[in-house]
Formats: sequence, C-alpha cells, structure tokens
Amino acid sequence: MQNDSFKFYSQSDFPKDGVIRQLMPDFAYVYKVDNKLQHFVGEIFTDNMKPYQVLGRIKKYLEYFEDDEDPINIIFICKSDLTTSSIKKFIYRHIRDEGDLNANIYTATKDQVEENGMEITLFKKAEAD
Repeated sequence: MQNDSFKFYSQSDFPKDGVIRQLMPDFAYVYKVDNKLQHFVGEIFTDNMKPYQVLGRIKKYLEYFEDDEDPINIIFICKSDLTTSSIKKFIYRHIRDEGDLNANIYTATKDQVEENGMEITLFKKAEAD
C-alpha cells in the first residue's frame, strides 16, 4: 500500500532543472496534515565542517526562503551541542537584525536523532524577543 500523505526526497530525487538544486539540501520531505501540505528541508552537518561553513549554509537557507509566502520547515542535524548552540545564536542575531523569519527552524544532534528517532528541538521566534 502506497502512502500518499508522505514523500521523502534525497538529493538524487531533486529535478535536474528544479529551483531546489540552487540550495541542494541533504534531504526534503512533504507530508499532508488535514489536507494541507507541510514542507521540510534538511541539512546534516558533517564532523569535518568548519563553523564558518555551517553558518554559511544556514545563511544560504535563510536567504533562499526569505521571500516564500508560506513558511518552510528547516531541519539542521549537527555533530554536537556546540554546533546546535552556534546555530541558535546565529538565528537569534538574524531575527534581531533582519526582523521576522519565514521559517520554522529545528535543530538536533546526530546522537539525539539516533537515540530518539527524529525528536528535535524547535527554535521559536519568541525565544529571540
């Protein structure tokens, strides 16, 4: 039986001429809740990525989705709590300096994902106020 309410995409599934290729997230998925589609994109930061590379990728995500009408859900899976903390600080500064954010940002460490499935922590705009 096919599940029409959930579709997972890896990089190889992205259309060759699709606009998502500009961002090239590690994965994306869409699922339907109450007949409304929820869109998620995600990045898994590898152990050998430097902090400036991680923050550069996050900036690219924020710029890529800044003009979308519907909020997007972005998941960042990190190697450590330190990386997760850096991401939250970066997003806090972005909201403080640039205003509202048209995205829901989720962060988790690789260990949290492995131990708890996909239980992740949402960075909420209210935390930046």
